[in-house]
Amino acid sequence: MPIRTVLFAFALTMSCKGDCLTRPDPLVCPAAATSGDEKIQHVPPTATVPPPEWRMPSNAAPQKNPSWTSPFRIGEMMALGGIAADVASSWGCLESNPLLRSPDGRFGTKGMLIKVSLSGGAVVLSHYLYRKHPKLGRPLGIVLGVTGGALQGVALRNRAVGCI
Repeated sequence: MPIRTVLFAFALTMSCKGDCLTRPDPLVCPAAATSGDEKIQHVPPTATVPPPEWRMPSNAAPQKNPSWTSPFRIGEMMALGGIAADVASSWGCLESNPLLRSPDGRFGTKGMLIKVSLSGGAVVLSHYLYRKHPKLGRPLGIVLGVTGGALQGVALRNRAVGCI
């Protein structure tokens, strides 16, 4: 939205403070552009209250650690980010791992499918373990975080060396 539109809307709102409801002027307040016979009624603003299913029960304590900031979730995000960064930095370059190498010796679709399926499978397995045994969340998060950090380090090294 252009800044002019925002400024015009703000100026219009400020000029319609209270006079618009008592002495409507169609040039100042477009909402007042009604026939002279109609009466403008002031409707008091109501408080916005979320529906009951959105509200927290009064006896419930607020969560100290939301689920997306738990060590496991952070480790999971680091691992997935490391996988993506490693694949992006290796794409089209010569690959030293014979398992991930395509026939021309470069990292391509074959290597990406193998790397993503193995790494993604490990993340899915750790997610399954976490769901079954929530107490493993912290150790699994640490392992995933270290793995993700290592993969991000490999991606940085790939970028520093460059494509051959």
